[in-house]
Amino acid sequence: MELRRYTRTRLMTLLNGAGFTVCRMTFTNMTTFPLTLAVRLRDRWTGRAAEASDADLQVPPAPINALLSMAVGIDGALLRVMNLPIGSSLMCLARKDAEPSASCSRRG
Repeated sequence: MELRRYTRTRLMTLLNGAGFTVCRMTFTNMTTFPLTLAVRLRDRWTGRAAEASDADLQVPPAPINALLSMAVGIDGALLRVMNLPIGSSLMCLARKDAEPSASCSRRG
């Protein structure tokens, strides 16, 4: 069974071991991280985390969804200029080159 959640170190190790060069690794969803952490902790304490559920996949009411969309937009703007120090997800940009000397450069 493959893991679905990775630490930075584990993801870096797996990618390097598969011959990839990691160009960028950052967290995402920083602005919603406190809320995500609170919900996950509550789910563990109440036993809900042990039960399969699609409750997290349902779209929240419009005002809450608008706030969450704004938070994700803030993360997007920050990611354009910096890596995020915390978050609920990892984002990685890696390349598998034919030549080991190829570098990860920004192209725009």
